[in-house]
Amino acid sequence: MPHAIHPDLSTPDQILCELKAAAEVGDLLRLKDALARWDDTATGMSWFSTTLPERFVQIRHDISTTTMALQRVLNVNTAANCQSTWYREILPSEELVRWCLEHGADPKFRSAGGNIDIPSVAGKFASVGSLKLLKEYGADFTKSNALHSAAGSPRPGRIEAIEYLVDEAGVPINQREWEYDGKQFEEWKSMGVGTALHCAVKGKHLEAVRFLISKGIDQKIRDTKDRQAVDLARDVDFAEAVALMEASQQN
Repeated sequence: MPHAIHPDLSTPDQILCELKAAAEVGDLLRLKDALARWDDTATGMSWFSTTLPERFVQIRHDISTTTMALQRVLNVNTAANCQSTWYREILPSEELVRWCLEHGADPKFRSAGGNIDIPSVAGKFASVGSLKLLKEYGADFTKSNALHSAAGSPRPGRIEAIEYLVDEAGVPINQREWEYDGKQFEEWKSMGVGTALHCAVKGKHLEAVRFLISKGIDQKIRDTKDRQAVDLARDVDFAEAVALMEASQQN
């Protein structure tokens, strides 16, 4: 049962006690209220940003006495967090990724079902600097869908991420999703599992299509529904990609 919010939080000491108490019982609403009051009270406190997940990280970093209590709320190695707002906020920031890795985040974390993992999620959200840090701490992008996630996303910095994953992290450019994991490949093949080029087409990410072609991706590889990327582009009415692929194959 969530505890009631402390009626009088007027000093940093009172707010700190409230933060610890809320974290100990896992009451996120109470914790959010205390964090908001801390932000208003503790002048000069420098947050990485104004988002609640990043405030969790900053409080753990700056207030050592709350670390153990907040661990229950901010557990970086959980399946629930793997695709949550927390990761969308943290992964683009090299500074935040470094801090999390230094404090026990598992860069190779994979959910119990095996279908969600940090390297694959990072392909969609992480900066190149963050990708390099994850690799430095043990992430193996060759055994992930990071390249496919990057190719299918229109988020800023994805072309640079694709280039890093192929040229430096060693991800085979022609690898299909889940091809590194036979069990997952079998489970997902009915969905039409293909290469990064197929993913770029699905996401209608024209710059990724152009870049992958320039890197020499094999356009003739078929997905598990027997479609080349150009066939898929026709299916999803992505005329610009169709024109680009047809022109490149004529050269």
